[in-house]
Amino acid sequence: PAHPAAHAAVAHHATAHAAHPVLHAHAIVERVQQWMSRAGGGGSGAAPVARRIAMLGRIVNLDHAAEAMHRSLAAPLLDSGIEHVVTHGQEMRWLREEMPASMLGPHFESAADAAGYLGAFLRDGDLLLVKGDRDRSDFGDIPELLQKL
Repeated sequence: PAHPAAHAAVAHHATAHAAHPVLHAHAIVERVQQWMSRAGGGGSGAAPVARRIAMLGRIVNLDHAAEAMHRSLAAPLLDSGIEHVVTHGQEMRWLREEMPASMLGPHFESAADAAGYLGAFLRDGDLLLVKGDRDRSDFGDIPELLQKL
């Protein structure tokens, strides 16, 4: 039988380079909101979503705004309906400080470790959002690593 990670719906958007980092941070919020609105209904005969999971990577090139921008992602995530947040990259620790412990999965510095966790954690019917920067990071490898499970 296929591994459950193969049956989880994955929405992936890894950015190679943000032209303007603040706009990129807002794009993460917009992507989460769009993704959750599409994932909510299942009215077209789609199977119901079991769990909504986000695998989030750091936002690069924010300089002095890095801490505030990463922390500011908490409010839209809390409003989004996402149930489990897994993070990757040092800067995402600021987001984790703003999130309730009940929503937090583990934090990773390695894409291989993150994909290994997700491969074991995901079940049929889960919806996974993978969003983050690939610049100076292995974050962009996560979708490919999941496909290999």
